[in-house]
Amino acid sequence: MNTSIEIPRARLQDLESIHRLIDEFAQPAALDEPIVFSLRLAIEEVFVNLVHHGYKNTPGPIAITLQTFTDHVTVTIHDHAPPFPPE
Repeated sequence: MNTSIEIPRARLQDLESIHRLIDEFAQPAALDEPIVFSLRLAIEEVFVNLVHHGYKNTPGPIAITLQTFTDHVTVTIHDHAPPFPPE
């Protein structure tokens, strides 16, 4: 199973759409609640860091893809923000 969202001008308000995407993805994939919680937390952390530090609160594009496989879930996040030091 595969699902994605493209946000052309990402802002913190878009987290609601991202959480909805994760929830809609998790149900047919039969993911346990601890897995869904971990996905939400990890994706939210990356997204917020991109908005705040990568794009410096100036909206920019972010695309998120979720894929299920037999034994794992893959999350791919694409952005065009300039690199920033993680500390």
